[in-house]
Amino acid sequence: MFEIIAVESVLFIPYIIESHLIPTLGMARLLRQQYNVVFALPKKFQWFPELHGYKYINLESVPFAFGYEAVLRKGEGSKSVYRDSFRDRKNGRIANHRRKKLNAITDEINPVFIFSDILSSTDFILLYPYLKEKNAGFAIHNPMLSTYTMKGVPRIGSSLTINQTAKTRIENSWVKLITKIFNSRQFILYPFSTDRDMARKEFAKNNIPGRFKPARDNHFTKMFNHVPEIITAPLELEFLPQRKKDYQFYVGPLMDGKRIEKNSREEISELINRISEWKKTKETKIVFCAFGTMSQKNSRIIIAFIEKLLSMFSKHPSLKLLCAFNDKNDSLDKSKLPGNVFLFTYLPQLSLLPYTDLFITHAGLGSVKEAIFHGVPMLAYPFTKSWDSNGNATKIAYHKLGLRGDILNDNEEQIREKIFQLLESDEYRNTIQSFRRNMLDKYSEKKFLDLFEEIRQTTNWTE
Repeated sequence: MFEIIAVESVLFIPYIIESHLIPTLGMARLLRQQYNVVFALPKKFQWFPELHGYKYINLESVPFAFGYEAVLRKGEGSKSVYRDSFRDRKNGRIANHRRKKLNAITDEINPVFIFSDILSSTDFILLYPYLKEKNAGFAIHNPMLSTYTMKGVPRIGSSLTINQTAKTRIENSWVKLITKIFNSRQFILYPFSTDRDMARKEFAKNNIPGRFKPARDNHFTKMFNHVPEIITAPLELEFLPQRKKDYQFYVGPLMDGKRIEKNSREEISELINRISEWKKTKETKIVFCAFGTMSQKNSRIIIAFIEKLLSMFSKHPSLKLLCAFNDKNDSLDKSKLPGNVFLFTYLPQLSLLPYTDLFITHAGLGSVKEAIFHGVPMLAYPFTKSWDSNGNATKIAYHKLGLRGDILNDNEEQIREKIFQLLESDEYRNTIQSFRRNMLDKYSEKKFLDLFEEIRQTTNWTE
């Protein structure tokens, strides 16, 4: 463990994927000015806070009521995963283990405020006794846009726009039906021990006031009425900014522009020098292409798309393509790369976007925010409908921050047309740069710190 100095502490409990870890850094950077910032993560992620200069404390557990019982039992080599998982659900094995770990952490660092990720949100239930006793602040951190299903508004991962009202109504009804089917199936498999049952049981055990009960209109994750939700994104990216919960707080991109990225300074300096030489020729345009941290699971789709890109760029030598994709299986023939195409396993977006004329992205919200921050138009090619990137791509096009394409069906000519439309028209660059200016004016660091103190001081856990 480590020695805590005599200063108040703020605890972060992030979800352990990079797209959820990185958005915590902007908040942590501001809070470290006054607070001791501590990250609770499994041992394999100790590097993340320590790399960025924050305290680390071990949390080897998974959140309860998120369906991890079978995963844990398989990992333990259970001979009857179903039977053991059912038993774990009935006796609250994961909740009890998580509670014990969280209690040990809060006993040690005594945080005055706790951020728990949207995908470990049930920590609120387990932490409630501590929050009430210590009058500590708490917020669920959402690194995406709003995950609620709202009447007349396309859900977070939808490809529909706000104008497609009939289709939106059908799709939202379908999402609700799928959720009911999932809950019914869970009840058949685990009677009175579903995820919802376990959450309700722990909720009642801790005598949590009814005003904080689990939200019924969120079909993406588990949220709680009147529990503060910090969304590290600009509200203006939503279709209807006026449609939000009173306890949802959008704080803008809130990025740590000085975060440490993987490449060495020497490598980046050399690449940027090369880009600067290219940019001396007015006709030369720099296109940056990256597909985020989840791209390996969809490598076949992405490789097929990149092959079309390579063919298209080979015919346009005035364009330079910097592409970040870890081709672990060597599916792309590197020896046949066009002279204006440069393929890397990884590239630091924050360092390269200022030099970029166009960003081809999967539309993960982190990438979208970084493109807006640097005023770079986007060509969005989401490769999955499982998360939020599909909806983000639609919002990019809706707000004229760029265009979206179809990664499966767009042919080489369609890709070329979109790229040149974005490079040759001032509309998209002017729009995203105006969006950027408005965002920077509205979401200041001081406003976040003021909001943090307001939530800390005004939240009443007893009513």
